[in-house]
Amino acid sequence: MSKYLYSILGFLTGIFFLPLLLGWLSFPSISDVFVHVFGEPKVGHRIVVVLLSVLLFVFTVRRFKRKYVKSS
Repeated sequence: MSKYLYSILGFLTGIFFLPLLLGWLSFPSISDVFVHVFGEPKVGHRIVVVLLSVLLFVFTVRRFKRKYVKSS
């Protein structure tokens, strides 16, 4: 039962408390980051987005591949 309680508390904290705390500390919200990265179609922005997407894809595939090999 405590596993479900921690999940619910974490969800509520992430929805309500974390955005307020980050706003109070003057961190940009995720929507501000998206506007900054995807805002104007410049070559530099596209390169950054492509590199980050490729890195995310590579690390995700490697992680799942390791888990698959370990379980076999």
